[in-house]
Amino acid sequence: MDVKSLVLMIDILGIGVGLTSLWVIISTSTKVGGQVGSSFNFVLLGILFQMAAIIYTIIFTRLKLLSAPALDIHHALMVIGLILFVVAAKKFSDLSR
Repeated sequence: MDVKSLVLMIDILGIGVGLTSLWVIISTSTKVGGQVGSSFNFVLLGILFQMAAIIYTIIFTRLKLLSAPALDIHHALMVIGLILFVVAAKKFSDLSR
């Protein structure tokens, strides 16, 4: 197996992990509800942005299904996802006070 195929498989695995994570977080947030459930919304958004970054890479870099746009937004999507995770952590820590 060549490196390109391995990297693509890892990207696809990442999408699978993201979908599983979304399912777990959604089922958890609907059970707990309230402020805790609303804090999970930021985790959901963070996961979605991370998945969008992987999908972007698959489409424009790995498989070259479309010509790459002038502005590479992969890293912007990743950073926004990380910011959303930090916001979620802050909201969860606020609940403990």
